Parts: sequence; C-alpha cells; structure tokens
Amino acid sequence: LVGTTCTRFGRGRTAMGMELHEPESACSSHAEGLDIFRECGTEIAVQLSEASDSASSSECSKASQQERQEEGVNSANLPTAMLIARYITNMKLASPEVLRATSPGFALRGFGWALRRPQTKDLFSRSWPVQYIQTFWSHSWHGKTAMKMLVLLLSYNGPAAVILGTLAAAVMFAFNSYGYLPAYSKAVVMLEGDELDEHQPMEYLDMAPWALGAGCIVSILVLFLWPAPGSIFVDRICIHQEDPDLKGKGIISIGGFIRYSRDMMVLRDSTYVERLWCIFELAAFLRSQDDDPSKRLCVRPTFLGPCVFALYVSWAVGCLTSFLLLDTSLVILIMWMFAFLVVLAVFGHALRSHQRSIHQMLHQLKEFRIENTKSQCCTMGHRNPHDQNPLTCDREILMQCIAEWFGNVEKFEEEVRSRVRIALEKGLGNAGMPYLWGIAAVCPFMWTQLDAIAGRLRAGRGDWAAKIAIYTVVAWLGIVPLVLPLAFTLTKRFRRRRSWIICDLGVTVMVTAAVVLFIVLLYLIYAGVAMLVPIRFLGPSIYAVVLSVVGFLTWRHQSWRFARWANEQIHEGHSACAPADDGDDAGKQ
Repeated sequence: LVGTTCTRFGRGRTAMGMELHEPESACSSHAEGLDIFRECGTEIAVQLSEASDSASSSECSKASQQERQEEGVNSANLPTAMLIARYITNMKLASPEVLRATSPGFALRGFGWALRRPQTKDLFSRSWPVQYIQTFWSHSWHGKTAMKMLVLLLSYNGPAAVILGTLAAAVMFAFNSYGYLPAYSKAVVMLEGDELDEHQPMEYLDMAPWALGAGCIVSILVLFLWPAPGSIFVDRICIHQEDPDLKGKGIISIGGFIRYSRDMMVLRDSTYVERLWCIFELAAFLRSQDDDPSKRLCVRPTFLGPCVFALYVSWAVGCLTSFLLLDTSLVILIMWMFAFLVVLAVFGHALRSHQRSIHQMLHQLKEFRIENTKSQCCTMGHRNPHDQNPLTCDREILMQCIAEWFGNVEKFEEEVRSRVRIALEKGLGNAGMPYLWGIAAVCPFMWTQLDAIAGRLRAGRGDWAAKIAIYTVVAWLGIVPLVLPLAFTLTKRFRRRRSWIICDLGVTVMVTAAVVLFIVLLYLIYAGVAMLVPIRFLGPSIYAVVLSVVGFLTWRHQSWRFARWANEQIHEGHSACAPADDGDDAGKQ
C-alpha cells in the first residue's frame, strides 16, 4: 500500500513494466494506488498463501500461521482484496531479502529518467538488500513531475551544490585577487567614508565575474549530476519486474516497506490530500511512529522547487547583469532596480497563491470525509483501459485496512482531521522553507560580492574590501533571514484573492513595498551604525554579527513556536485550530 505510493513517481505504470510517464488522461494510465496489484491479482493470492504457509520467514510466517490457527482462516479461500489488506495491516515482509533500496542519486539521474520513461530492461540490479530504508517518498502522481523533481534535487543535491559552488567561487576569488585572471575596467560606486575627489564620483577598477561564474556553473552541475548517497524505496527499481516469485513477494510486502522506513518525505501539492492513498499512507506512517518515535516526517511543498530555483536564477542573472551593464549611467541603474522590484513582486504574488493552497489543504483536512477522496481505479470503472479486464479495487483494499487499524471509517476520519492535519501543518511550519534553503537561494549575491572584493584587493584598497565583506555578511546572513519570514508572514496574512484583478495586484504591490521598505530600513541602520561608531569597522562588524544572529533566531523561533503548538495538539489528542490566523480578516480590512 504505502510502499508503492512512497515513491509515487512509480505511478502511471504497472509492475509489469508499463509506462512510467505522466498520464495524459485518467483513462490512459494506472496513475493511482497499487497498480501492481491490479495486474497480478491471482498471482498475489498465490504468493499470500505461500507466504503465510512458509516456515522459513522468522517474522512473517510464524505470525501468519498463528493467526490462521486461532481464527481458522484459509488464506487461499479469501477474496484477493481481503488477503492484500490483511497482509498490509500486519506490515510484514514475505521474506527478509525483499527489503531492498536504491540510492537517490540513481533515482534522480537524468532528472528522474528511470521514473519518467518506459523501461526496456529491469532495473532490479540497481537496488540492494538493506536492514532499513532511510527515506520513504510520498506524493501524488497527479501533481506536476517537474516540480517534484526540483524539490527532490534541492533536498538531496542542494547542500553539495552550495558547498562545492562556494569552494569553486573561493578558488577563483583567490586567483582573481592576485591578478592571475584577466579583468576589465569597470566603474564602481565608492562607499561613504572613503576619501575621494569630489569631482570624481566614480572610480574604475579591474574586475570580472570569475567567482560568480564558477560558483553558478559548478553548483548547477552538482545539483543535477551529483550522485546523492542514502537509501530510498522505488518500486520500479526495488521490486523485481520479471521474476514472478520475487515480484509477488515484493508486492505483498508493500506494507512492510513503510514499517522499515526511518523517515518519510511528503511532497505536498494541491492534489495530495484529494487522493485516498496519500492520506492513508501518511496516517499509516504516523501510526508506525507510535512504535518508533525516532521516525521523522519531512514535508516539502512542491512549490518550493521552482520557487527556490527561480530565486537562485534571478539572483544569478541580476548579479551578472550588474557586472556587464551597470556603469555610470543612471538610466541603467534605474532599469536594474525596476527589474529587481518586478521579480520581487512576481515572487510575492506566487507566494500568496501558495499560501491560499495551504489554507485550502488544511480546510479540506479539517472537513475530511472519505467519500470525498479519489481513487483512480474507481475513476476507470475498475477496468484495465488496455484490455478491459477487471481490476482489484484500491478503495476496497483500503476499507479493509481501515477496519483492521482504526475499527471503522469514522475513527479514521477523525484521525485525519486531527493527527494527520496537525502533522502536515507542523511539517510546513510558519517559515515556509528551511533556513538553509533561503540562504542558498541568494548564494549568487555572495559570490558576486567576492568578485567585488577581489577588484578592491587588486587595486590595493584593502580597507574598501573589508567594508564590502562586512556588508556581504550583513546582507546574506542578516537581511535575507529576516526578509524571507516577513514575506511569508505578509503573504499568508493577505493571501485572499480579490474579486478585481487590479485590486489583487494592488495587494501584491503593497506586500512588495513593505518588504522593500524593510530592506531599506535595515540598510539605513547599517549605514548609521558605521557613521556613529568612531572605531573603524567596529560598528559594521558588530551590526553584522548581531543581525545574523537575530535573523537565524527569528527564523528558528517561528518553526519552534509552531512545532511546540503542534506537539501540544498531538499530545492532547484533539484538532484544535492553529495559532490565531486572521489572514482573511486582515485581507478584508
């Protein structure tokens, strides 16, 4: 059940090696649920019977024999759906060797080519036996594949991309500082306090974007090509697609895969809570946390993938443009600032839409009814679209599992309204994205500042270079961690869509203006501290350290506060509402 959907990139095909690409319509693909069950109903019944009767499995077979002896149940005579549900709810493995995993690096190679394209050969050899699965992917196949891939690439390859990109930028910075690399004469603005002839407002230095170019090229290559370590379960790779015996054992062990998974990564999109399989697998994982509290749930909105990547590209293009175009012309400077504001406004408008999507998701979970969820098998009329053969009903399997685990549908619905909803809300948090993701998104700014420092060092202006370095720390580690939470807070408060387009755009402009004014205020404080403190570099240095610490603590405080509230709600066992959220009321005001 949950093992297959943990890597729902495997949806849209069957275990027989059918198509893996995203379905064009509901009728052209087995895009939801345990597609492998539908193609192998008879085979599964045989494997279930064999697994129940096998005496070699130390964990699974003994429990199955004892249950059958106590209840007098003959597995071979039960309907396939009941057999599958019974085995899933026990969360057993047909045999220890079926627990296999593959690496995220292989699964994401070629932007997930192994999961997006039809395969002509079995990839089972690219998996290996494990004692546990590190991470369990959970997502809806009906979401956009590219967005999910970007989130996964950022999650697994992002840290390596930032580190190696920064190292490359540092190497180029060192060579550039000593004049080993070619440069061109560029007009730069002197900082206030530098000695400069009043008739010469600009100074020309030898500069070139070596650090920026090296950092961007290396980071992009690492992001898409880095062989990320770890272990994940992907049914297309970890379940044998050609050997009937191994395939059958893997299929009936789906429930055991989630039991032996340490973490779950939920790739949340607008379709996630609409799919019955997604909700059930998340509830099952939370249920397994009762036996192993060390299991960790990680929620990543798929919106973060294009959002962070677009921020990164915008900064890279903007910084490169500042090197190539920015000169003594005031017109070019104004055009550059206008483009920056436009990008910021587009980002704010997208954030408002994202906040509305989250609000709608939480409302759906708060009013959760199982009859409102969707299952692809029911949409297709329980018929294989290729040969019109009958298919095993996913919903029937789920109802059997719900009866085993929760007693009845009402208790399961209450579990979703309370524990599942709170877990998703806790995973999303108030900050919207991880702290390190926000810092990494503006790395091109830090790299271009290294080029600016190198230009000052080549000219023998060490004092000027020190000022740029302090300003870089203030902007990168101080202003950014304060501005992004402010942007998420304002877009959440004013998320409601207005009836008139002009009014809706006006709200976005208002939010953007507030963020820009906050940035200007922080910079004015920095300039004021630099002027008031008589000791050179002391004031800006103290401000840089203090603002960096405040930025980090502000970001973390939002996550800690929300996590503490969520834990209290879980321990109390009720579905109280989140901390006061008057976003819609504020929007109306």
